[in-house]
Amino acid sequence: EAANADFDGYSMNPIGTGAFMMEKRDLDNETVVVRNPNYWMSDADGNQLPYLDSVNFRPIPDEGTRLDSLLSGTTQAMQTLRQGTIRDARSAKEDGADIILLEFQGNNVGGGMYNLNNPPLDDVRVRKALTQMNNQEATIEALGGTGISLPGTQWFSPDSPWYSEKVAAAWPKFDYEAGQALLKEYVDDPERSDGKAVGEKIEVELSCPPDPTLIAAVQVSEQLWTATGMVDVTLTNYDQQTHIGYALGAPPDFQGSHGVHCWRWSSDNDPSTELNRQLAPHTLEVAAAYGLDGIFTPTNFFNYFDVEVFGALVQAISTDVFEERYALYEMVMMKFATDLPVYYSGHTATLLAVEAGIEGINGWVLPDGTFGGQGWSIPQLNQAFLTN
Repeated sequence: EAANADFDGYSMNPIGTGAFMMEKRDLDNETVVVRNPNYWMSDADGNQLPYLDSVNFRPIPDEGTRLDSLLSGTTQAMQTLRQGTIRDARSAKEDGADIILLEFQGNNVGGGMYNLNNPPLDDVRVRKALTQMNNQEATIEALGGTGISLPGTQWFSPDSPWYSEKVAAAWPKFDYEAGQALLKEYVDDPERSDGKAVGEKIEVELSCPPDPTLIAAVQVSEQLWTATGMVDVTLTNYDQQTHIGYALGAPPDFQGSHGVHCWRWSSDNDPSTELNRQLAPHTLEVAAAYGLDGIFTPTNFFNYFDVEVFGALVQAISTDVFEERYALYEMVMMKFATDLPVYYSGHTATLLAVEAGIEGINGWVLPDGTFGGQGWSIPQLNQAFLTN
């Protein structure tokens, strides 16, 4: 009702049952929330939550500046997804910084996606060749993730109940010579999908936001692909919002014009929450061709659709038997290993770094002491408190 009454203003003045209330919302500068005196929850001793009177959120886009702000005492907590920043935070702590590091590595995995609407990326030979010539270990090192990030082979990390050794074994390994041979097969094909003459180089746009470690990571791929003598790579770097919009495209079709786009996928939520919204038909025309009229998602950024994959995803939300669901999601990831709408670098390690003396930020419990879940590296503030 409140959203309908003021649709544009609702995000600035949300209504809910959370521990804090909005006091100030200055976009791209500062958001201030204050304690909700009517919050529904108390701790195990009956103390009214939350403990904190207020929290100030400040966006600091530059990774180095964000860490420096914590180390200088300008801020009291920070979050990062950048492996290089985690490495630097570890070094700072080893050098005596009085901070607490809360690291987590779950199902989120990084890499790049191929836009199948953009020849020559519509040809699986090209996608497999580029994937085989993607040196994961070198990319992870460029990201600063050596000793931090595990190489990815699927949307599930090795400690996830959904992880599949079968998929890990099936995922194409780094094999530069095999990749070159497969790419040459495409380049010499008179029916090649990009319309170029036999023997001409393919053209690929490789894009990633302008973070130094991300730029270093895509340069690894750019150098390897260019060294074949069969690929012209154009590197582009857009801010995060533009990067996402480039892949999303514009309504009503939402067909991005990107090429190879660095990206992240998955989470520790149920697999359906990520897979179903990204692997439904990417156009209404594709949906109609398979008798799925009206089923369409704008977030199928790969523009990849496989009716068998879609059927498995529908089946997986029609049962609560883990073994059945596991087999279905394993099949989906096996199709990824064959069709290659994406390639992987490493699983995304995340970090919450806080001043010593800040507690309760990495979890919450119900009044009976049961852990409240959500183990990602996301600050939980309704039970956070200061000890000094």
